[in-house]
Amino acid sequence: MARRNLIAIVLVGMLSLTAHAQPASRPARGGEGAQSFPRIRVMLEDLKLSDDQKKKIEDIFNTTSQNLRTMLPEMKNATQQERMEKYKQILTDLRDDIDQVLTPDQKKKFNESMEAVRSGFAGQPGPTTQPGAGGGAPGTALMMRMRSKLEQLGLTDDQKAKVKKVLEDAGQKMRQIASSTERGSQEMREKVRDLFEQTRDSLKEILTPDQFEKFTSGIRENFGGGAGDKPATQPKMIEEKMKDEKMSDDKSSSPKNDDKKSSSKDDQSSEASADAPQAGHAAPAFALQKVDASTMLQLSAFKGKVVVLTFGSYSSPTFRRRAQALEDIRKHNDNRANFLFVYTKESHPKGGWEVDRNKGEDVDVQQAKDLSDRSKTAKQMHEALHFNWPMLMDTMDDSAAKAYGAGECTTVIINRDGTIYSRLQWSDPYTLKRQLDELFAKRES
Repeated sequence: MARRNLIAIVLVGMLSLTAHAQPASRPARGGEGAQSFPRIRVMLEDLKLSDDQKKKIEDIFNTTSQNLRTMLPEMKNATQQERMEKYKQILTDLRDDIDQVLTPDQKKKFNESMEAVRSGFAGQPGPTTQPGAGGGAPGTALMMRMRSKLEQLGLTDDQKAKVKKVLEDAGQKMRQIASSTERGSQEMREKVRDLFEQTRDSLKEILTPDQFEKFTSGIRENFGGGAGDKPATQPKMIEEKMKDEKMSDDKSSSPKNDDKKSSSKDDQSSEASADAPQAGHAAPAFALQKVDASTMLQLSAFKGKVVVLTFGSYSSPTFRRRAQALEDIRKHNDNRANFLFVYTKESHPKGGWEVDRNKGEDVDVQQAKDLSDRSKTAKQMHEALHFNWPMLMDTMDDSAAKAYGAGECTTVIINRDGTIYSRLQWSDPYTLKRQLDELFAKRES
């Protein structure tokens, strides 16, 4: 895993030099853009390669990596057009070498997938000369993985027709995001994440419970918790993903402690601060004021009990979208765990970083000036969302959120011994439910 990501980092480091070059016409074979190489890895994983094929393809990637290392110094002084042409040739050679290793059926599927990347979304036609389109479309790898997993579920003809419509709609929205949002920005990440969740929810209405569980499990295995992938063109983001995978590998290879650490690889998000407490660490103590009273509540009051702690605010579209599912989880687990919601600073207040979804949903929230203001907004959220988790207010400098490395919608499960069982930097109800079930199943056994 580490060697595979190292190759990707080296490639992306060179390929990112070409990310903003716009070809005058449709690129030749192999010119899909700077995001193509990481996605070749995704496509190959779906081809059920033999051990011999895997070894040969790994050798091909190693050779390409070595060639890139040799070529990088001379590329620094090349023009954008020269770099683009060189990249196109390298990727063409890479694809041709891989083709020689594949069976006819594998080759057909592989090249169909490459054409899908060229269009900016799996299975959807579209130009590749527009800025933000083509292989550089955000979220393409995740959408391709979704499409691949869906093909493995044995869908009925009726399901296939409905799924096709959902994916077509998602493809159109993905291209709109690419053409209207700055690449790599927080706004783009949020829009891609929201689109993934909308698509997943639509698919849930089509799939059987068993199919949906297999689908979401497959997505989690590759993208860590199902919150939506981030653009993977920058070397830093690839490095962060490799760090996350190493953390997960370290967890899985360490001695098991069923009551202290999650057995899954879920969501060690790179958006958490570097010193955010992880699974197995002691949960930071806090004493926060209740929303509906002037009394304080301390974490120590729950000694020997499981605590589910979620951080968020009403102005967060991400939290609002998850609120009902989180409330359902509380209802079904209220006798097994203690649920606490910590209201933080507004993530998207009026006059601050405003987002279109707030305007569309008529959420107009000012940043609180004091705890009294924050309490009013928290009560407004409670009424609007029918969200009945017991609510606490973070301090005005968000001391608790900072201590936990929380983002605008983060959930932490604290075990009975006061250590962190798992953390979801972007609260995912499906993953939270599964983790709680796993935790209590271990306890009962």
